[in-house]
Amino acid sequence: MLRVRAAQTFSFITRVCAVIVAAWLPAQAVAAQATLSWDYAASGAAGFALYCGTASRSYPTRIDVGNTTTYTITTLVAGTTYYCATTAYDAARKESGYSAEVSFSTPLASSNTPPQIVSRTPLPFATGVRAGASVTATFNEAVQQSTIAFTLRGPSNTVIPATVTYDALSLTAELHPLAALAANTTYTATLMSAKDLAGTAMSAAVSWTFTTASSQLTCSPCTIWPASAVPAVTTAADTASVELGVKFRADVNGWITGIRFYKSNLNTGTHIGSLWTAGGTHLASATFGNETASGWQQVSFSTPVAVTAGTTYVASYHTNGGHYSASTGYFASGSFDSGVLHALKDGIDGGNGVYAYSTGATFPTKSYQSTNYWVDAVFTTGQISCPCTLWPPSAVPAIASYPDGRPIEVGVRFRSDRAGQITGIRFYKAPANTGAHVASLWTASGTLLFRATFGTETASGWQQVNFSTRSRYRRGACMWPHTTAIADTTLRIMTISPSAASTTATCMP
Repeated sequence: MLRVRAAQTFSFITRVCAVIVAAWLPAQAVAAQATLSWDYAASGAAGFALYCGTASRSYPTRIDVGNTTTYTITTLVAGTTYYCATTAYDAARKESGYSAEVSFSTPLASSNTPPQIVSRTPLPFATGVRAGASVTATFNEAVQQSTIAFTLRGPSNTVIPATVTYDALSLTAELHPLAALAANTTYTATLMSAKDLAGTAMSAAVSWTFTTASSQLTCSPCTIWPASAVPAVTTAADTASVELGVKFRADVNGWITGIRFYKSNLNTGTHIGSLWTAGGTHLASATFGNETASGWQQVSFSTPVAVTAGTTYVASYHTNGGHYSASTGYFASGSFDSGVLHALKDGIDGGNGVYAYSTGATFPTKSYQSTNYWVDAVFTTGQISCPCTLWPPSAVPAIASYPDGRPIEVGVRFRSDRAGQITGIRFYKAPANTGAHVASLWTASGTLLFRATFGTETASGWQQVNFSTRSRYRRGACMWPHTTAIADTTLRIMTISPSAASTTATCMP
């Protein structure tokens, strides 16, 4: 199990126990308290931290209790099961691992008072709301998550697809739209039906409206975390080969141009940055070079990757020597928002702070205690410079040499986000793929736009041919430009291997 094990100068805590003390409010009976104490069998501790949550081994709440071995929590919710553990830290603030976990339940008291909403975001009638903002409502007492009906509607009363989460510690329901909201648009949020732990329902639905900003934010480039951000634990003791990542979304369409991660001075060896879809499709990768001894490291992809607003992606990096940086519980209490980029709170799209033990780059799927491993994406809404290609030079096919010796034309359909020119064709060549190779560019319906023959090729790997600036084509005469402006148009690139066609670029009737 992946966990943060910072460098230690002392042994682990041996035991935690809890004593529950009722402290009920006379009318609503919604609060309770518990006193926790623990044993410590070694010397060298400068203080202790208490971690608690409502799920086993997931602790969104951290309390620095100082140099004491007993502490009373006074803000617990009635009828709730809690899980707690402690750590010790030395004078340098390096923490031990967690103690054994203790769990306890606060008593459930009856209540005839309906739950009420005491705060909301965005505020009613707010304007200039960020397009990627979540909608929240905080209750005055604990409610049953399964009874919360929380919706967001746009123009024409259209329901906005969204996920809804509930934080039992802060008593807050949060609605997360699955896509960025439209600019300069009024939305209506409605929350109803929520029941408290005694089964008493809200007396009426609560609705409020807000309006989004008139224009979307831009950045060229921007990142999730600033250069000044520093992890709580810069060097974990784990030395295994591992892939570490973060789930994130952008409010607007744009491009991911690279990956960043925070490096400790012991996190040596080769590091590979990758971008994935939420489902695990690999979009791009690059190997870090010219790294500093520690701090933020960045690598750029050979070709920027277009990303869609409101869609979850995963940025990750692979380290073959461990000693990564980490902050436990980081994603339990909320998302981290930086302009148009958002590192997602746990539960919005599964757990965040993801990892996978592996000897090479792989899609990370596991999460542990909402830990942030300090991986970042470099995002831009500006124009991307070209020439650019679909696949980077480092891309290698799963099968480099397919055992089919017949003449064949193979290709790929593609689209461009903006108008431009196709200046040439590339294909990946195996050593056995000999003979002449002819590249062709077509419309989706099969109209030939241009052909060119590959010249001096290498024995294997990516080959490229550029179109002649003097060649034009149309039916019956060479009149088509060698480069074709495209915008949201489906085209095909074709190569012939081995070639059964002419070895020279000619007009076709």
